[in-house]
Amino acid sequence: MIPSINSFVKYRNMRSFAVLFALLFIGTAGFLSSCNKDDYRDFTKGGEIIYSSRLDTVMVAPGKNRLQLTLVKKSDPLMDFVRIFWHSGNDSLEVKASQFVDDTMMVAISPLEDGNYNFKIYTYDVKGHGSVAFDAYGDVYGDGYANALTTRVIKSAEVEEDPAGLNIYFGHASVGEIATKISYLSTTGDSVRVYVSPDTSNVLLTGYKPNTKYVYQSLFKPEKNFIDTFYTAKAEVAFPLAEEKVDNARLSILELPTDKKDAHGWKMAYLWDGNYGTPGMATEDGADQWFTIDLGAETPLTRIKMWQATDRLYAKENVKKFEVYGSNNPNADGSWDSWTLLLAAESYKPSGQPVGQNTEEDVAYATSGENFNMPEGTASYRYLRIKMLENWGNSNFMTIGEIAFWEKVK
Repeated sequence: MIPSINSFVKYRNMRSFAVLFALLFIGTAGFLSSCNKDDYRDFTKGGEIIYSSRLDTVMVAPGKNRLQLTLVKKSDPLMDFVRIFWHSGNDSLEVKASQFVDDTMMVAISPLEDGNYNFKIYTYDVKGHGSVAFDAYGDVYGDGYANALTTRVIKSAEVEEDPAGLNIYFGHASVGEIATKISYLSTTGDSVRVYVSPDTSNVLLTGYKPNTKYVYQSLFKPEKNFIDTFYTAKAEVAFPLAEEKVDNARLSILELPTDKKDAHGWKMAYLWDGNYGTPGMATEDGADQWFTIDLGAETPLTRIKMWQATDRLYAKENVKKFEVYGSNNPNADGSWDSWTLLLAAESYKPSGQPVGQNTEEDVAYATSGENFNMPEGTASYRYLRIKMLENWGNSNFMTIGEIAFWEKVK
């Protein structure tokens, strides 16, 4: 078979390339062979580059106006010291390798302002050789973060009889909150501290000294490995005054011309009959929903406790919002100019669920009775007028299951 013209041309080009490569190789070899040993030393002047061993691990833990670095080194007996640079190398810190314990050392860097930090960390051996940089990053939290923190909100505080104590109900915890700290004095004068976790909605304070205050504040850690704790400002709240329950035998209804009468078979007298089920008290239909109670004597009230009718918890006619007025000489015509506003109150539903949707917590809270504390310094009154403003179901009459009163111990 006769080769084509193209094959012949390709063969000649390959052969020419091989000849040229051979000539270049021979020339280069001749050049190198003509160089003496001194020329080679000049060509590699400076010798092999030597580095100190780089750190094995760096862990960064953020803190309040500081950072803590945990340095872990490799086993290197020649390491002499470590240098840490930040702020683009404008700030630095040097620590001796002798401070490592079992190849680990903790280094705190402070004071630092709020912000993100980039650290470059080098090791150096006894001859001054440096390592390749180890980069580490971390956030610092300071006044900017602290000033945005708020103490957990107390929604309500209820005095309990069994077990005896003050049950404090909290709103939702903020992001980063780890606890709310409560401090108070016991009946023996000892200091008591209680820590409420962010996923707990209430706490019962027991054995507190009467007529004293409790102090509370919230604690924060912006990150899980945060080495410090932020505290919000302390808030003081007075414990309810030393008190005793008003004897139900003293209580009666004072019927005034403008008051609503009872209806639907639920009597006013059922308000303090000791039956916490049904029936309770129900009023006539219509606007202007109020009635008047005679406490039997001028009484320095500390709180009122109210139970909802149990067959309609947080629904229908059960009272949601109301006001309490006091008088020692009520006008016989039922007019309002002889009455003093003592308390504006609203029933609390722990879950916040819509009407008709009750959680177990809602049911437990309502059936145990809801306390409404009178403002500190409330004067003594014999007559109370309870003005019902709104019920849970927007009905045109009102119901209450049971009611009780507490007065300051003289």
